[in-house]
Amino acid sequence: MALLMVTYDRNNVDRLLIGALFGLIYDFFFQSTFPLSFLFFPCLSLFVGFVYQKKEDLFWLAGACMLSGLIYDVLPFLFFRIRGTLQLKFFTWFTHLEIETMIFQFLTLLALYFLLDLMRKFHQSQVRKERKERHIMMHRHHS
Repeated sequence: MALLMVTYDRNNVDRLLIGALFGLIYDFFFQSTFPLSFLFFPCLSLFVGFVYQKKEDLFWLAGACMLSGLIYDVLPFLFFRIRGTLQLKFFTWFTHLEIETMIFQFLTLLALYFLLDLMRKFHQSQVRKERKERHIMMHRHHS
């Protein structure tokens, strides 16, 4: 989820590279599904960025992130189910684990979005303040 919030407003090359790096780290340190995350994280980043570029709306961004999270949670389930290392039925997995995960991801998504938005607004206000101060200094210098 953090990956998607960090990359949604970047260019496509940044999305691919950051997604691949996050995927490698995730595959090697958190889950043993290499190369699933390495290949899938850049795709998720591109998807969420594409949706955001088309709509630029929190509702669409949240929906794209939630759909990406759901797809990414289903893929390892299927991977381990096909390998035979997981005996849990899909409905049981979804109702007992995935719904709680989605609720937590949604709340985390909102918190991250508002935190990043606050940081961007603060940065923009600092840039405007510096420009205004430069303009005043230039005006005083010419007078």
